[in-house]
Amino acid sequence: MKADGKNILVICEGNDEEKLFNKLFELYPIDANCVLYQYQTNLHLFGKFLIEEYIDKGSDIDDLDIIQVLKDYRFESILDMKYTDILLVFDFDPQDPRYSPDRLKQLQYLFSESTNQGQLYINYPMIEAALDFNEIPDSDYVNKIVDKELLKRKGYKNKVSRTSAIGVYSGLNSINLSIILKQTDEKFLAITDVEEDSKYDYLLDYQIQLLQHSNNISIINTSLMFLKDYNTGLFNQYVSFS
Repeated sequence: MKADGKNILVICEGNDEEKLFNKLFELYPIDANCVLYQYQTNLHLFGKFLIEEYIDKGSDIDDLDIIQVLKDYRFESILDMKYTDILLVFDFDPQDPRYSPDRLKQLQYLFSESTNQGQLYINYPMIEAALDFNEIPDSDYVNKIVDKELLKRKGYKNKVSRTSAIGVYSGLNSINLSIILKQTDEKFLAITDVEEDSKYDYLLDYQIQLLQHSNNISIINTSLMFLKDYNTGLFNQYVSFS
């Protein structure tokens, strides 16, 4: 833990998020320490716990302490450390029976600043979107979607493992990562090219509407966008070699 530097807490679902972020911090020249806390369940259960136990019982959104919420849920010693930034990295998972668009919108609105309560990054449809490139670069990536039906019984996970040009998170290197970051950024900007206070709110609403009207989700791993949110200049310099 860096005493005088940037210390980032990543609240995530499980092992895959930890593998991805460990690889990102290995390859990407960011001057920060990263600590991962596995919540060990999905965004829908996290949202249900948070809203029912805090927001619905009168807790003020602006005064919410996400570290204390985690301590109430399951204490780990890393929660006693001091953090400059907090990230929440979860899957969209619309196939979950507890899927609630209104609750997701509440969460995305609540967690909108990494240096305050935290910034929520929802991966569409899930963390494996970071590997869903059939080639590097992938000319079809900007239009790539997935049918909700494929998300059941690990269908999407299995599809990515079969077709990914990278294969696994350990297959990331400085060259293919820069291309993936560039294509992710281009897709994110193409979807959210609007005058909105929060691009992530807009992206969530876009995905909810797309799902409602076509049963599809546009594939994008938004947790990769943290690197640009954290330091735009460094991000642009890194992807310029793509």
